[in-house]
Amino acid sequence: MLGMASDDPAAAASLRCRIGAQSWMDCRMITAIPGEQWSLVWGQRHIDFRHDGSGTMLMRLAAGGGWIHVQPLWTSDQSLCWETVCARGKIPLD
Repeated sequence: MLGMASDDPAAAASLRCRIGAQSWMDCRMITAIPGEQWSLVWGQRHIDFRHDGSGTMLMRLAAGGGWIHVQPLWTSDQSLCWETVCARGKIPLD
């Protein structure tokens, strides 16, 4: 797992995540290096992200799994998605 969980319970409670067409669930973002390395965690899910500042973003769906290139995309319902992984709510972007 990357980094430490936020101590702000309000921020954790206001973030929801899902993969594909699954139901939205409460989740939390764990930031190791702001803007460079972070994770989304909910239920048994732990999804890691890396961004090198050059526009290349990588996502890993499971510990020990391979990294894949992803493009972030804002959707019409104000969700931020990376491929099929989406988050909405208070997303710390820096």
